[in-house]
Amino acid sequence: MYNAFTSRENGYGSTRLHMDMADAVNIMLYSAPLPDQQVGVAVWDIYPSKFSNDIRAFLKEEYPVETSPVFYIDPIHSQHFYLTPPLRKKLFDKYGVKSWRIYQKPGDAVFIPAGCAHQVCNLADCVKVAVDFVSPENLDRCSQLTQEFRNENERVTWKDDILQLSNMCWSAWEHTRQLESTTTS
Repeated sequence: MYNAFTSRENGYGSTRLHMDMADAVNIMLYSAPLPDQQVGVAVWDIYPSKFSNDIRAFLKEEYPVETSPVFYIDPIHSQHFYLTPPLRKKLFDKYGVKSWRIYQKPGDAVFIPAGCAHQVCNLADCVKVAVDFVSPENLDRCSQLTQEFRNENERVTWKDDILQLSNMCWSAWEHTRQLESTTTS
């Protein structure tokens, strides 16, 4: 559970563009009302994973490593950038890349598939719960992302391998074998 504070879309948003190494679900429990007393929302931009390389190329064009105000190896994994409305339009015009835009209200759950670049702008203060999980459908993508994050760590100390995908799969396989042996005997 965490508190997310109000931000603006023309700035840095609440959560900059990034990818998670596993699938995730994010549930908004509460949001403060907007100044006009409407329900506060979080605005999500989730990009299909097939566009990841286009987004990387776009960000490298907009923020060349040599002149960027921040150091990065992978512009998505670095979590330094937020695609403002003008940048999202430019990304669409140049590469045809468009996000799935979701307006999350209290009680709404947003599912984020592994490998989908995404960003969030909370238009009101809110309380949320986030849970990461590995779905069988995205096992390959989780494995690929784990390797990408390891490569990132070789160059810059960045994140620990908290997913432990191989251990998780082995444990699930062992547990399945145990279940099968108790149900067949």
